[in-house]
Amino acid sequence: MAQIPAQLIGVTAPIAGEWYGHTKINAKLMACGFPGEPPAGNRIDKIRVWLMRGNAQMTDPLTAFGQFIADMMDHEREPYVRHSWDGTPPVVEPDFRQPIYDALASEGLSYSRGGHIHGVNLPGPSKSLREQLNLNPFQTIEKEFDRALRTVVSDPPAAITAACAVLEALCKNYLNEEEQEAPNKQLLNTMFPLVMKHLGLSPADYQGDIQQILTGMFSVTHGVAALRTHYGSAHGHDEDTQPIYPRHARLAVNAAHTLTLFIMETWEASKSGGKQSL
Repeated sequence: MAQIPAQLIGVTAPIAGEWYGHTKINAKLMACGFPGEPPAGNRIDKIRVWLMRGNAQMTDPLTAFGQFIADMMDHEREPYVRHSWDGTPPVVEPDFRQPIYDALASEGLSYSRGGHIHGVNLPGPSKSLREQLNLNPFQTIEKEFDRALRTVVSDPPAAITAACAVLEALCKNYLNEEEQEAPNKQLLNTMFPLVMKHLGLSPADYQGDIQQILTGMFSVTHGVAALRTHYGSAHGHDEDTQPIYPRHARLAVNAAHTLTLFIMETWEASKSGGKQSL
């Protein structure tokens, strides 16, 4: 039974109360399976009491909670940038949903599009990567991994920067652990080919479908690195730069996580029985 953490209820109620009206709250919570008649009171109290009732009476209230907040969390809001008159760097206004992401993170949970809550004892690719990080506990990878998930919706440029940093941290840790000489410029596009070659994953060594997939992995790293350069939070941008949306950041983050998981699994297999052919 996955309960909705009390802190998450307390943080979500006022935010969802601003987003949904009374009628929508009633319809959403009923549709998600929360039991009983709508509680009395204002919108904040109604949500808070109903979610607590779900904890007391439902088999899996946390899954239902994810469906309740899905419309609000999945809404793609264009980042609002406040430009200053004195020439200081522009400021991106924080996303009103950020406290929910923070409350989820403090409980070891995360949200993904479609109303899915991921975390301990819950399914999803994030859990698979987390398990690999438990086998190879590299704090730099884990830190960027958490930052990427936390900021996909609230700060897409930061999520893109973190996605690239995940791959860079993986390459640096691999080359260091395997005592391989690192390039003078430790950038993703210079380190990744060395990692792939040492693992026996160079596309030139394969044919057909596998070669195409491995070649695609190089394309993904080039794309993630380019997105970081053009849209990431680590670089300045002029006013003509097109906005980046959560769907773009989510693509970069998911691609980086898939590559990272594959590399770590292949690395683990190579430790147990030599280099593995595909």
